[in-house]
Amino acid sequence: MRRPFGTVAFGIVSFGLGCVVLSSLVVGCKDTASTITEKSISVAKETTKGIEDGVEKGRKSGESLDGATIVSNAADLAAKGGVSVYAISSEANGSDATITLAFENTSDKPMRITKLEVMALDNEGFVLKPHHAPSELTVAAKAKDKLTFSVASKSDKLAKVRCWDKELEIGPEARKRTP
Repeated sequence: MRRPFGTVAFGIVSFGLGCVVLSSLVVGCKDTASTITEKSISVAKETTKGIEDGVEKGRKSGESLDGATIVSNAADLAAKGGVSVYAISSEANGSDATITLAFENTSDKPMRITKLEVMALDNEGFVLKPHHAPSELTVAAKAKDKLTFSVASKSDKLAKVRCWDKELEIGPEARKRTP
């Protein structure tokens, strides 16, 4: 005969509480509370990481409605195409720089770029994060597409752009183009 889930869960919780009471008598309440909190936090973090990994693997393994391949890191992108700094300029307000990245898809399927992490690095190596983080971009098969974002700096103060863990040089041709 099957036991209802609630009965099993109650038994597990009761056993756990009994262990807590016994351990607090032996070790002390402070140490017991610390251990329980540490283990609970660890379990929650591991569970969250497992869910994130599962979602990512699920997105990559299943085909999307438009047949796009999912790209969520620099290694995936290198296998399907590439990225470069296409243009950079100062905005009219003078305090922001607009950066345009060019994503190239060399594959026969659309490429959906997700979990995109971009930032600019100034001449001294300080990080400048985008005002609005780019979410995702779908690049058609055998094509290029642009992604534009802004950071709080003048364009002449920027040295590099980082896309995931890949550093991109800002070449002289990018400084001549307008986004």
